[in-house]
Amino acid sequence: MNEYGYSDGAVVVPARVAALMLNVFRVDQRRVELRGQDAELDRVLLALTTVGRVYVERYGNKRGSRVDSSPALSRCSSVGAEARSQRPRKSSHAERAMTAQDAADVVGITAHGIRLAAREGRLAGEVDDLGHWTFDPDDVSAFTLLRKDTR
Repeated sequence: MNEYGYSDGAVVVPARVAALMLNVFRVDQRRVELRGQDAELDRVLLALTTVGRVYVERYGNKRGSRVDSSPALSRCSSVGAEARSQRPRKSSHAERAMTAQDAADVVGITAHGIRLAAREGRLAGEVDDLGHWTFDPDDVSAFTLLRKDTR
């Protein structure tokens, strides 16, 4: 096998690729949508999300950065963004949702800091038609761990 695959069926995903997967394939959103269907899948998608977010925290996620350096993936990204914009929004975590202030209390920062993290893609969340953010408690917990890891 090559440097990323092993004969026992495991795959190694570099942090930069995990960050690309967050950008292009929205792994963080897929994780929320698929949560609870398969325990192993939950753990793998959480690991990809966590590693990708840590990479973005350290190296950035802007056009021209190392995360956004693949022409093939940028074509994929524009197609994926178009598909995402056309599908109806799901509120998969509505019954467990936290407000920005709830999330801020858990993380230990301001509600503005939570919304900023969400806008920058460091924290998964949903915005309603009135501009109010809601967050899944599991995503808030993962974000809290990421903040501790990067300090």
